[in-house]
Amino acid sequence: MAAKSLVERVLGSIFFRKAMGKAGRTATKAVSLFALVEAVFSKTNQEAEKQGKGKWAVVADKFALLGRLVKAYAAGDYRAIPWQSLLSIVGVLIYFVSPLDFIPDFLPLIGLADDVALTLWLFNSLSKDLDAFAVWEKDRMFRV
Repeated sequence: MAAKSLVERVLGSIFFRKAMGKAGRTATKAVSLFALVEAVFSKTNQEAEKQGKGKWAVVADKFALLGRLVKAYAAGDYRAIPWQSLLSIVGVLIYFVSPLDFIPDFLPLIGLADDVALTLWLFNSLSKDLDAFAVWEKDRMFRV
């Protein structure tokens, strides 16, 4: 039997199931979504300082896009995302900000491996939804 990938193990973990359980409650409250985005930005900034901005830049950019999408949704500016996609994004962000997950973040060097793997999985899974948001965001910037 083939070994499960890190993403498969994270997706099947109690930690991710708990994050997804919280996602439904969080996604219905704008205040909770804004607080989640602030927590994500805070953690990405902390990690950039620890990991080095160059090494962390690609992952930080992905989290920034997710954060902007959630913020736009919470503000009522962007609603063109399927509910299930929004729940997946919120669940991954909740998982990311949680210090106790499949591989605890306090473990040097490997503590963020599950967070990064899960984020890459999310971007692959929701590429059309995330691309649509990026186009919407770009169009909006040019209109201002």
